[in-house]
Amino acid sequence: ETRSDILVSLYGAHLFHTNKEAVWHYVHRFGEWVPYEHRVVGRVDGRLVPIPVNIDTVNMLLGQDIRSVEEMEAWLENERAGADPNSQQSNSEEVGIARVGKRLFGKIFSEYTQKQWGVGAAELGPEVLSRIPVRPDWDDRYFPHDRFQALPAQGYTKWFEQLFDHPNIVVYTSTDYFTAKDTPLMRSQRFEKTFFTGQIDQFFRRKGVDLAPLQYRSIRFETTVTEGSSVAQPNGVVNYPQFRDGDFTRAIEYKHLFHQSSRKTVVVREFSMDVADGQEPFYPFP
Repeated sequence: ETRSDILVSLYGAHLFHTNKEAVWHYVHRFGEWVPYEHRVVGRVDGRLVPIPVNIDTVNMLLGQDIRSVEEMEAWLENERAGADPNSQQSNSEEVGIARVGKRLFGKIFSEYTQKQWGVGAAELGPEVLSRIPVRPDWDDRYFPHDRFQALPAQGYTKWFEQLFDHPNIVVYTSTDYFTAKDTPLMRSQRFEKTFFTGQIDQFFRRKGVDLAPLQYRSIRFETTVTEGSSVAQPNGVVNYPQFRDGDFTRAIEYKHLFHQSSRKTVVVREFSMDVADGQEPFYPFP
């Protein structure tokens, strides 16, 4: 960010984590990495609580006094009121209630889902909330099971530049995949695999499949730069699950992510929305 000299990610927080030692050694071949274990808090009912849900989340939000994993598991079982989190649910509202009960679902997931997708959880398939973890302990790390967690010291762009710095690799930017694939140069090459990372429906339509366009969601980023050597929020990422705090889903302060020092700080708010003219599609509607 040119006004502050703080390294930011243009498309939000992206965290590297793996349990595979071979992958960990491989990524270090192309640049230095700084340790970073991702933690998220959410502003709920005016308080900052750990996300994903853990013992502290429940104690802080609902006035409980849970003191062990066993007590937490028993509390969750009671809150679920007979709903089985391992059974097949028909939509994401049912999934959320089966995981944490109606009270926590209403406080943390209901309005957040509306912000993120523009519809209620009952209108989304069960897969959307099925991947959200619930912790029966005090662990507030987002990826507690991965041994290796870090960020590239100079950012992902610099890391990829070094990754591609090889005489056998040619990089073309601002190039249409389908146009490039049909050039004589590309046709003369033999590839074991090619990878398309654009809009999946666009790929199949260009292949001749009669497929209606998918609905996509986009994100608007609102950046604020403020003076001061301290930080503006306690974590790199703060989620805002409730509309009472605004329409944005989360705020990211990049000083936390790369352990940076500056006389200024940068906070980026993210607003999810449907794709309109000129906006970049981020992910398809589930």
